[in-house]
Amino acid sequence: MNTPAHGIINLIVLDHSKGSKSLTLPIALGAILPDAPILLFYFIQRYFLSKPDALIWSIIYDRPNWQLSVDILNSLPLIIVALIISAWMKHPWLTALFASMGLHALCDLPFHGMEAFRHLLPFNHWQFESCISYSEAAIGGWWDYFAEIALLILGSVFLFRRKTIPTRISTIIFVSTYFICLIYAWL
Repeated sequence: MNTPAHGIINLIVLDHSKGSKSLTLPIALGAILPDAPILLFYFIQRYFLSKPDALIWSIIYDRPNWQLSVDILNSLPLIIVALIISAWMKHPWLTALFASMGLHALCDLPFHGMEAFRHLLPFNHWQFESCISYSEAAIGGWWDYFAEIALLILGSVFLFRRKTIPTRISTIIFVSTYFICLIYAWL
């Protein structure tokens, strides 16, 4: 699942904000935070170090340090501990952030094939390699893209009809980012 799609799904599931008590921002941040190391990695490799995409994704991305940074932010045990602590402290902003990160990780599980994360760190290095992958055409990637785009469009209509300005702004940002990335990937 692509990062902006996580944003739309997380807002649909978690954002029940009303008025000045909006939790849209921590939900939106939690939706993208688990993928932040990947985005930063690609930006540095491609635009600062001028590495070609084929080298970035076939060799450099698989280096242990990068993988660990991604796996830590997708670690369900660590997210659950942080969620419990923030809920115990009665901190709604952090609770929304960690709930959103957890939902992101759970949504990744069924759609990551060979690029699966180690969702059980630090207890286990197991990776659930799904038979469906959003990034591998041979195992469902094209169907996943069509379903994801449909979900993005329908979810955006649902979210945009909400009455909160932060939810509408977040929806516009996620949808715009998704289609800009899609166009970039096709060029």
